[in-house]
Amino acid sequence: MNKDNSDYLKSLSILLVEDDFLLQQNLMLTLEPLCKKVYVASHGSEALEIYKKKSISLLIVDYVLPIMDGYSLCKKIRENDKSTPIILISNYKEEDKLLNSIPLNLIDYLVKPIK
Repeated sequence: MNKDNSDYLKSLSILLVEDDFLLQQNLMLTLEPLCKKVYVASHGSEALEIYKKKSISLLIVDYVLPIMDGYSLCKKIRENDKSTPIILISNYKEEDKLLNSIPLNLIDYLVKPIK
């Protein structure tokens, strides 16, 4: 990673939304040294509250979540915010889930397990 990328990452506040505790912890441990701040939520409605209160630069959101799923969370965010980058992660490679996500203007759709 070059210095410009490193400086850019250090300026980011990331909201990680993942209900799998082990994956959540592993991603957090990976991201924290690279970023300004990593906020963590275990379900969509918790994530939405954090999003409303904090300045978030990037969202990493699991598709399947309790209380409010990742798709619904992203759709809710996109109602008022068309520009904050969102990465959706999922165990699913199903075409309908991928096609359903196109209008969300995602920067990526990653399939678990993440390598």
